Amino acid sequence: MKNPSGGLIRMRLSPAFPAGCFRAAGFAPEDLSSRNWPAIWDRWLSIARAGFVPLPPRTLFLAELPACVEDETDAHFPAFPLLGYAHTVLAQTLCRDLARAALGETSACLPFPRLSPGEQAVLASLGILFPGRLFPALLRRYALLTLHPPTEGCLVCALAAACPGRPER
Repeated sequence: MKNPSGGLIRMRLSPAFPAGCFRAAGFAPEDLSSRNWPAIWDRWLSIARAGFVPLPPRTLFLAELPACVEDETDAHFPAFPLLGYAHTVLAQTLCRDLARAALGETSACLPFPRLSPGEQAVLASLGILFPGRLFPALLRRYALLTLHPPTEGCLVCALAAACPGRPER
């Protein structure tokens, strides 16, 4: 997986549409019957960006959806907020499932890594992070950045202090 430029090593991943993702988010079947969700999943999957980012001495994994997915989701909120929320659930699930397809099935969380200033600069130059922020922020709303392999959970997660899923000590 050598990549001297530090750029993204893209992967073609094909996680299957998770039929239960809406049920797990609390939707009733009648809430969502008007949309062809598997077709939306497939369309978004075709434009997703996913792959490994070598930042020696470690490697990160990125899954993200482009701005057009954010625009499509936002367009639904004014007239029908439930539909906008359903699109958000689908986009977040797609990012998570891309990570699980690349990193292996895991029930563990996918921690957002603490990043050195040098790593932040490289990730900003690759269009992954907003440049020049005190705290690193992903450029895309529907994106996931984690370690490869995703180990140590809360110990390496930059978001651990504010995480609602963090186990009690």
